[in-house]
Amino acid sequence: MAQKLYSKNGKNFEAAWNFAPSLKQNLKVKKFVKILKTKMKSKSKIIIKKNFNKIKNNKIKIFESKHLNINSSKVKKNLKWSQKLSIEKALDLTIEWYCGFKEKKNLFKLSTEQIRNYLKIN
Repeated sequence: MAQKLYSKNGKNFEAAWNFAPSLKQNLKVKKFVKILKTKMKSKSKIIIKKNFNKIKNNKIKIFESKHLNINSSKVKKNLKWSQKLSIEKALDLTIEWYCGFKEKKNLFKLSTEQIRNYLKIN
C-alpha cells in the first residue's frame, strides 16, 4: 500500500483499505479476546452479558458481532495482496508493538525490526 501511495499514481489509492485474514482464519470475538488475554498475561476478566445492548443513558445502542469479519476483497483484487502471517503471528506482532508502546520503547526501531523480519518470510 505504501508503495502504491508513494508512486506517481498515488492519488488513485487514497481511500480506505481493509487488510484482513482469510475467512479460514475467522475467529469468534470471545476466542480472539481469550488469545489476546493469554498472550498479554492479563489478569482481567472477560465479562459476557447476554442481551446487553444499551449503554448507561439508554440512548446509545451497541452491538457486538460474534465474529470479526472484515471484507478485504478490494485489497486482494486491486493490490493482488494476500496474507502471509497466521492470525497467531499477527497477534504476536501486534502485542509486541503494543507492549513496546506501553514500555516507552523506540517504536521506530521496533517497527523497522518487525518489517525486516516480515520481509524475510516473503
